[in-house]
Amino acid sequence: MVKVDCLQGCLAIEARSDQSMEHSFSILDLKHLKLTEVTLPIKSDWWLTLLGLSGGHLILGQYKNQKNPGPITLWVYDWIKQVMVQEIDHFQLNECSEFNIYGKALKGTQSEEIHIKLNNLQSGEELSFPETFKIGSPSFDTVAAYLNTQDRLILYEVAYLEIGDHILMNYYYQDGDSLNKSLVWLANEQLVIHEDIDQNMKGISSESFIVLGKKLIFVSNRNNLKVYDL
Repeated sequence: MVKVDCLQGCLAIEARSDQSMEHSFSILDLKHLKLTEVTLPIKSDWWLTLLGLSGGHLILGQYKNQKNPGPITLWVYDWIKQVMVQEIDHFQLNECSEFNIYGKALKGTQSEEIHIKLNNLQSGEELSFPETFKIGSPSFDTVAAYLNTQDRLILYEVAYLEIGDHILMNYYYQDGDSLNKSLVWLANEQLVIHEDIDQNMKGISSESFIVLGKKLIFVSNRNNLKVYDL
């Protein structure tokens, strides 16, 4: 999982291994190309997950157990100063995006509304996401026709984003028994990249590519973070 900090120009990376059950967090500074491993002052188990990153603060959620997805313990950790700045126990998570975290802190029969703002768009690098078009919609048909993948039947949905002279797209297709996701990048109508970024998928994924400033960012095959200058 990858989260973006527009203000700092950084990425937070959550890495997991199903084989070894190892679990770690790190910060990639895109300005200086520096990777910093985060050492947390709390126990980092399999149920601790990355929720957001903003202004040097890493926002984490720790689930109680596998069978009960909520409430969680919400942690806010300053990874630069290496100090925990906030802990909210019994936090009911209602919404989590790149820009906002909404929820309630449960206190007996009472509750307190909590809103954490992420990625202030008035400062820092501009953050852009593709628009997703579902199969059967006119926009899906338009993008599918533009892709013109004559040897592949495009399935489920497509993601589309224009940044200046760049056009970026994601699409799904079936190759035998394998469901794959492919990324296409055009610059001035010339093909730069057309590659599979996920294979043997069990279903469509919620994550896609993003653009931070003038950098294209995506995860390839679930374990390879790629960053390109547009």
